[in-house]
Amino acid sequence: MSSIIANAYRPEPGKISASTGPYFYNSDMQSKPDQFYKDVRVGWSLVAEAILGKSSGLEIGIFYFDKPYLRFEGDDYLVESINRLYITTGYRHWWSRDFSTALGIFSSYSMGDVEKIFESKTFESDFISSAHDVSEHGLDASIRYEHEFTNKDGFVVDLRYSFNLNPKSGERANHYGLNLAYIRRVEVK
Repeated sequence: MSSIIANAYRPEPGKISASTGPYFYNSDMQSKPDQFYKDVRVGWSLVAEAILGKSSGLEIGIFYFDKPYLRFEGDDYLVESINRLYITTGYRHWWSRDFSTALGIFSSYSMGDVEKIFESKTFESDFISSAHDVSEHGLDASIRYEHEFTNKDGFVVDLRYSFNLNPKSGERANHYGLNLAYIRRVEVK
């Protein structure tokens, strides 16, 4: 008979960790046109966390993915996308040894060229989505579960929602995501 030792994550002041892994995401639209992203998309994440108090920490995350934009004008719509680098900074509160929530802000930056995926009619040249904006800003919320296999290694399951603060009129620019990541404690001397 053997036993498996399971370690819950322990938020300890001064502890620093880094996680990386795939980020599965999509738009938060309830009903989407057929030409919009129907399937979940995949990006990548890198998140660092520093525990500041007994149950609180500072989190900085970088997410890279192909961001979809859907903009309506009446019944007609435009779908565009662009690669974006999201940088989030937030406050994380630990409710228990393995469960936490976070609120933060994000800035995102376009990388590459805008791809027009679909337009239901020919729009005027000034009818564009936020994919053409160099930067965006918004709010980020997270519900996270962490589990350590050893005192240095573990995994993260992180549900996120990003709310865009500056969408264009008739545009749906918010998204939700699931981050599955490997986490490692970083030794600091």
